[in-house]
Amino acid sequence: MIRKSALNHLRYDFLIPLLKEHLEPLGFRYVKSAAGFIRNNGALNEKIRVFTDARQPLHFDERTDTLYLRFQLSAELTSPKLEKWLKEKIGRGNFRRRTGEALLGQVAVDMGRFSESDFYEPGQAQEFKNRVYASLRRPDRETYLTFGEVVEKIPKMVDELRACADPVQLFESWQGHNYWQHVYLLIFTGHAERARAEYQTRLDAATDALAGDLPAEQRKELLAALTNWQREIKIFFAEDIGKRHTAEVRITENQSMRLRLASELAYAEQLRLDVSLTGAISHYLSPSGEVTILGDDLLIRRFSPNGTLLLKHQITLTPGRVNPYWKNAAFKVLRGGRAISINNLVLTADNRVIELPGEAEKEQGTAQPFFRISGLAPTLDDAGYVMLYSTYNKRCKLSRYDAAGGLLETTLIGEHPVALHPQRGEIITWATSLGKAVYGFDGRLKYRFKCEDDKVVFSPDGALAFFYGYHTKSTLLDLASGDTTPVWGHPTYLKNYAATFYGDIENNFGIDTAAFTPDGKHLIGGAYHGKYAVWDTDQWERRELIPSPEHRRRLATKLSTVFTNGTKQEYGFIPYVQKHAGHEIYVSRSNGLRSVHFVDDGKYTVGQVGNKLLCWDAAFNDTGLVNVGGNAVLNSGFALLRAKSELVLFSRLDGVASDFKSSDFVMVTDPPVPPDARGRWLISEE
Repeated sequence: MIRKSALNHLRYDFLIPLLKEHLEPLGFRYVKSAAGFIRNNGALNEKIRVFTDARQPLHFDERTDTLYLRFQLSAELTSPKLEKWLKEKIGRGNFRRRTGEALLGQVAVDMGRFSESDFYEPGQAQEFKNRVYASLRRPDRETYLTFGEVVEKIPKMVDELRACADPVQLFESWQGHNYWQHVYLLIFTGHAERARAEYQTRLDAATDALAGDLPAEQRKELLAALTNWQREIKIFFAEDIGKRHTAEVRITENQSMRLRLASELAYAEQLRLDVSLTGAISHYLSPSGEVTILGDDLLIRRFSPNGTLLLKHQITLTPGRVNPYWKNAAFKVLRGGRAISINNLVLTADNRVIELPGEAEKEQGTAQPFFRISGLAPTLDDAGYVMLYSTYNKRCKLSRYDAAGGLLETTLIGEHPVALHPQRGEIITWATSLGKAVYGFDGRLKYRFKCEDDKVVFSPDGALAFFYGYHTKSTLLDLASGDTTPVWGHPTYLKNYAATFYGDIENNFGIDTAAFTPDGKHLIGGAYHGKYAVWDTDQWERRELIPSPEHRRRLATKLSTVFTNGTKQEYGFIPYVQKHAGHEIYVSRSNGLRSVHFVDDGKYTVGQVGNKLLCWDAAFNDTGLVNVGGNAVLNSGFALLRAKSELVLFSRLDGVASDFKSSDFVMVTDPPVPPDARGRWLISEE
């Protein structure tokens, strides 16, 4: 096979110089990073891109005994100036418009250009890839022009490119996608009146549509578009047209749903919130039943258990905020549960919003500076707050604030932050690719330790840190001494464990979710493929949490679809238990542990497994399994279920009747036939 370096030489030292002879006299210059020739035309760049086939750029014609290098030229308009302007104005933007038809050409290559070192014998893996590629490649039916014929057509391509480089003409000839790119170009090139008319047309059409009966999802999309257009009109035309429509969370009819997870643990529906128009990036359930929601409109709303709106706070994206991360933001409970945080905002129990300013820096390619939050907590004396964050260059900063959010001081630590541990006044950072470090709040290094995972939970007394993630061994850190102990997420230390179970639990022996019990005596952990375990924190002995046979059948899932000789077979899978080296091993392929919730100070542990809730008692025997069809959070007084476009609040019941049963949140069909020894059963065949 020919080496990639030899092909690059053909492209850059042979083909490009040939094209330069004909394009440079026309005002084009070759830009390697742009993979083509560029000529400036005011706000636009006229560009002729040069392509060669990444896998088979060479073609040998046996009839003429000639080797050809095949290539393609395509014409397009770009505007780096417009893109820079848009990023400064609205934080995003790009422009590219193809024009005319591409030219396919080939040029004869002298075999004398190659040397023996340009070729190599492919290995088995490369041979296999080549065979796969050859089998997938369609027959070459394209007609390739000679290089001379390509040269004759280049002037016409260039003339068509120049003729298209008029912003108004480009807009009027627009078809398909990228409509707003052309509107932005109108504004940038001084055709603001025409662009404003386009905005008005869209505004009027959206307003008329919203006056009708639209499905919730379409209404939500139109409301989001209206909000964006109103914002852009204000930015581009200095015109505040106000809000024509607003999206709000709506209280809908109570459907009397019920949830029961143990004989004494049951909830009944109290409040139903429709978030179809606002969305819900994140939501939080307080111990007193208040529901806090961050909507897609970046509006924070808080409701009481009876539906009263307690708080409404609009997040404004301005320089210095953590702009790129609001769309994935999540509420976090601050120590003691008296307040919650989301990014650099603190929401107090009395419905105040406190913003903690950070020292942001501008990232290359972004319009605004930002910082990434790694931890936020009250100070030990509750007189203020501390926040751990990093800027785009991964510099770790620890800032202290007073109770009103005023910045007091900032300490710089030149490593990437992992976690904030306010109980001990410490922060944990990435020191190297395989190790971490512990610093005090004063910025002084205490010690370093080996650890590859970056997810961490702290014990309730603050003495231990448990690091977990993808790797086979998790790490337990004694924060006082700096000593580490390996903790096995799966019993891979048992003889032949990996060889026996590799195919059933895939290739991830790590832990996805972990939580200490409120008394600190146990640690719960689980992986995405449905493995659950508990460790006692005294001896760190591991115990598999194996659901009962009844619950295992209800954890059945679709496994695979197999096509054989024209027959389609769909198989399901039921988790099962297998004896191995004197241990019972739970084998599952889905319903991974996504979150853990403790009720009555650990009397009950409720795990979100897939779209189901699995409950264990204080002795870690499973007491209930309910398929709720969504994500849920629970505490001792309330439960909150997110299902599709609704948030449903449940309140805890006292004195649960024996006939009180969970509602049918999702229609579940038990497997009709017993599975085989590997947990499989045939669902259908056609």
